[in-house]
Amino acid sequence: MWTIALWICRSVRVGNQTPPIVSDVAFTVGGEMTESSDRNFRVTASPIPEGLCELRRLREQLWTTKGWAIGVDMKNLQRTWYVFHANWSFLDSMIGRFKADTTFAMGIAGTSRRQPKLDSFLDDLDVALHNFIASAATLGDHTRRVANRRVGDDAWKTYQGEVDRIFADAPRSRFVKDLRNYMLHRTLPLAAGSFNYVKDGPLTHAIILHVPSMLDWDGWKPLARNYLDSIGDELDLHECLCAYFEDTQQFQRWFGRHVREVNREALNFAQEIADRGNAMVGPLEKLLDGPLEGETEIPYISGTFRRGR
Repeated sequence: MWTIALWICRSVRVGNQTPPIVSDVAFTVGGEMTESSDRNFRVTASPIPEGLCELRRLREQLWTTKGWAIGVDMKNLQRTWYVFHANWSFLDSMIGRFKADTTFAMGIAGTSRRQPKLDSFLDDLDVALHNFIASAATLGDHTRRVANRRVGDDAWKTYQGEVDRIFADAPRSRFVKDLRNYMLHRTLPLAAGSFNYVKDGPLTHAIILHVPSMLDWDGWKPLARNYLDSIGDELDLHECLCAYFEDTQQFQRWFGRHVREVNREALNFAQEIADRGNAMVGPLEKLLDGPLEGETEIPYISGTFRRGR
């Protein structure tokens, strides 16, 4: 008696998307292997359990639903958010620490003897700032693409109103958007470490951008230029970008809820299929005396075709 492991794999596409999980289950059946006189082998395998065929059918049905396709879009947007968040975390570890940690700030830029260390810090800052600003534009473009696909005409006005409130009509957000074009097409902004001491007050320090040198560019939109005009000669980089990050995070959370609400019916339908599949996994694993390899999930939906516990 031999045990034959059968692996069935397929690549299933949803529109132009390939689901993140494309392998089907692996299962084991009993079978008999005999050797003939010509040294050829013949294998007789037991029938595939009916429940396993039904589970595969449900998976294929799930992958064709609108709810699954929405899940793929949102999962991909989550990846873009991770890039944006990671870039902010790295930038914040530089400019946030410089602002909050006096020992750190003085160690980098406290005296003229530390100029080489400051220059190295500012070189790294150019890289971090460029990556963060670029990732902000990427997140905006990817979010707009998902909205075009998943927010219908009736809900578009609500979506656009939130975009306008947080980004298009907000001077700080408009500045961040234009800063990308400034950095890509003009030059890198002039950054410096700023220390300020008021008698009988605390020593404050921050990484700043030199505003007058940026105002020479004629590419600023009116809101961005007004924002720069309102802050004087020094732009506190951490104060500006920290607020922008919080605004973006608030919007992304709202957008996820909005997409789920607009597409509730499609997501619920896909969830019903997923729940039916979930209910079959445990009994099938007992029948086959082993775990089913491969999982299928709908991102942002609680149910999955998961391994039984």
